[in-house]
Amino acid sequence: MRREIAVRLSRWSVLVCIPLLAVAEETETGERPISADAQVVNFGNNAMWSPLHSLVRSIEASFIDEASFDVHLRGYYFEYNQASGNVSKATAIGGEVVGETGKIANYFSVGAGVATSQRLTGELDEDGTGLLKPGQEGYTVLHLAYVDGTFGDSKVNQLGVRAFRQEINTPFINKNDSRMTPNTFEAYRAVGRWVANQEAEQSLDYLIGYVDKMKARNSDQFIPMDEIVGANTQGTDGVFMAGGRWNHGKQLAVGAIGEVLPDALTHVYSGLSFQSQLMSDWKWRTEAQATFQAVGSRIDANEPTTWHVGLRGVGSWNNFTTRLAATSTASGDDILSPFGGKPHYLSLMLNDFDRAGEQAVGMALSYVFDVGSIKGIGMLVNTAIGDGGNAGSTRSEIDATLEWAVPEENVLHGVWLRLRYASTQESGVPGRGEQWRAIIDYRVHL
Repeated sequence: MRREIAVRLSRWSVLVCIPLLAVAEETETGERPISADAQVVNFGNNAMWSPLHSLVRSIEASFIDEASFDVHLRGYYFEYNQASGNVSKATAIGGEVVGETGKIANYFSVGAGVATSQRLTGELDEDGTGLLKPGQEGYTVLHLAYVDGTFGDSKVNQLGVRAFRQEINTPFINKNDSRMTPNTFEAYRAVGRWVANQEAEQSLDYLIGYVDKMKARNSDQFIPMDEIVGANTQGTDGVFMAGGRWNHGKQLAVGAIGEVLPDALTHVYSGLSFQSQLMSDWKWRTEAQATFQAVGSRIDANEPTTWHVGLRGVGSWNNFTTRLAATSTASGDDILSPFGGKPHYLSLMLNDFDRAGEQAVGMALSYVFDVGSIKGIGMLVNTAIGDGGNAGSTRSEIDATLEWAVPEENVLHGVWLRLRYASTQESGVPGRGEQWRAIIDYRVHL
């Protein structure tokens, strides 16, 4: 499965806002099927200015008739036995319902969504799963409420804008949808694509935006960004973001994005991906990433700056994929990520392997069955080991995933079953940490 750049402007119910070479599916930024494909780039149709009577007809035909309704149900069992002896355990049921109108004059639409997570099991002394609010309490929240605008020529220049409560999926500000409901944000953004050469598939994707507040994945409150990051003084600014990515066909992509919370936290992320066809059934992709972090006066930190770099090779043959990765973090400080999951190649279920001074290597193997009665079954094994760095200890982790994404021809299409296990051990710490997850998803589009 590849997470290629995908910007969907005509239907943003699941919005990927230029993740910029991003986040591999085995990184812990969300529960995603092993067999999932990248989303199709779709910027909608261009529309010229219409007189009033045409606009009224457009409202009737598009605003109502082309409205969509998506239901996503999820059941989740989570258990984490830490090496310290602490246990976090709960079972929850919930999901989200999202509705979006059709477009007015092919330009504007409105969307809203409600998310909920309700406790089935969970003792107070086993809190901390992230499935529920602190205290093992359920929650319900209006997590999406937005206005969209789509402009431009669908073949050459496209521009989409979105305002207010929405999903974001950039390297350090993202849904992190690995529990019951995703992170969402009160934000104002523009995402666009400029096509330089249509035949050669050369294009520039770009974004600019401002993020004011965040609702954490197990919360029902939208909190200012500087409060989320733990700033020692509360300011009035949110996070400013801007970035771009150059695409040259399917072979080459290079991009960078900056996310700045003034006088508090800055991340600049860049990446490069180059793909080659070795033989008819063999593909190889070389990827590189770099993160620069700067901490301002409003955040307590060991050092004001640090960085993290990674190199990865991805080989695929039919439905078999292997990944080899190596990462290095400067000794200045740990990499922070208060607004979502991390994009790093070795961010696994339990560890991110980006402590100050940590060097790490890892490997992942996955296979998706595509024949007979076992079609849609996928398996993933992911492992990494990191040296002590500043912490002075070595740690390792192994993750295993077994899933079934029910194929279209099956009467149960829309159901996704997933079993996950993770184990980690650190030198100098007796015992090991173990985590189990069992997830059932059902999605239907009306």
